[in-house]
Amino acid sequence: MIGSLEEFNTESRINEDKFSSFEMFRQGIHKIEIITFDELFQRASFIVRSNENILK
Repeated sequence: MIGSLEEFNTESRINEDKFSSFEMFRQGIHKIEIITFDELFQRASFIVRSNENILK
């Protein structure tokens, strides 16, 4: 895991060069999934919400 997707933001928009470089790096790695901390948090939140709905 690395950083946050917010690191690609400038004052008004996403820095397309940095973001596309990150995506090319991420897609170039095989058998390892590269995610940011905020993506991990989103996944964990989804799992917790899903489990809460199952237990109701």
